[in-house]
Amino acid sequence: MNQKGFVNIALIILVVIIVGVGGYFAFSKKSEPITQQTPTSQNPTPPATQTQNDNSQTTTTQDKTVSWKTYTNVKYGIEFKYPPSLALTERERTHPTGDSFEISFRENNSLSLTVVVYLKNPTGDIDQSLNYIKTNYKDVQKAVVNNYPALRYFNGNNVIIFSGQKSYSFGNDVSGEGKPLTAADFNIVVNSASIRN
Repeated sequence: MNQKGFVNIALIILVVIIVGVGGYFAFSKKSEPITQQTPTSQNPTPPATQTQNDNSQTTTTQDKTVSWKTYTNVKYGIEFKYPPSLALTERERTHPTGDSFEISFRENNSLSLTVVVYLKNPTGDIDQSLNYIKTNYKDVQKAVVNNYPALRYFNGNNVIIFSGQKSYSFGNDVSGEGKPLTAADFNIVVNSASIRN
């Protein structure tokens, strides 16, 4: 074989390797981890000053949530922000694995968000929950939300926060039947969660 033919084959192999590695990273990209947000203080903070960035976007998270409502339930020890367009319903539920409290948020009668407080974590600790959820979802990740251990799965549309015996499940309705929150709004809801045992 002449040297020119060898160089062409080597170049083809190199291109195939580069495309393969690039494809692997493109298709195995994981969901963004939940970032922690500083808890809000007891005194309301005035809206942040809007500044224009290179992309001409002027809305900050604080500006966006200024008009949001705050859900507070002292009995179940949870508080979080949610968009003002959502109407909520609450109900207590009894399961064979333990009692729970469910808050459903709808926009125009379409389910958007569900938050369930499990009074006793039905699957045990975070590692048992991780193993249980992995049987149904392959993209389960451990996370931390406001200093509490958490699991994030279903392309980031479900987050379970663990606190003592309780767990707090946040589910964004992406079933196609409801009207899910945007990923950014869902993360704001989850990151605004304050848990009190």
